[in-house]
Amino acid sequence: VVQSIYKEEKSLLPSRSTLRSSGPWQHIRKLIHKHQPQSLKFLQNLKVALGNGEKTRFWEDKWIQNEALKNSFPELYSLSSQQNTNIASMGWYEGSVWNWVLAWQRELSQEELERVDELHGLIINHNPQQNK
Repeated sequence: VVQSIYKEEKSLLPSRSTLRSSGPWQHIRKLIHKHQPQSLKFLQNLKVALGNGEKTRFWEDKWIQNEALKNSFPELYSLSSQQNTNIASMGWYEGSVWNWVLAWQRELSQEELERVDELHGLIINHNPQQNK
């Protein structure tokens, strides 16, 4: 909503180094980074609009559940060759079906493949929107 009103191309959950914003983003970011009870309440009710996935980082942003995937799957994050990659670059549409493509730095063990299956189960119904 804030982005559409103020026409700002900002990420809602930036690093602390980018807190020097102006307008409503400045206050929203300060609230988020204070880690006080109202910050938690705000984040629990926050819903990220994935859109076409170009502005949302797959591993680093809190776009699914309430935690970044790099924290939910740290062992897979460390093996990913797609760190700091936006969601739009993590697959493609074949007709109207989104195909996730996860790339790894090496061949995965059986235990790691089981974790990949868990990750796929989590993301399978959360796809970027086509032509948005």
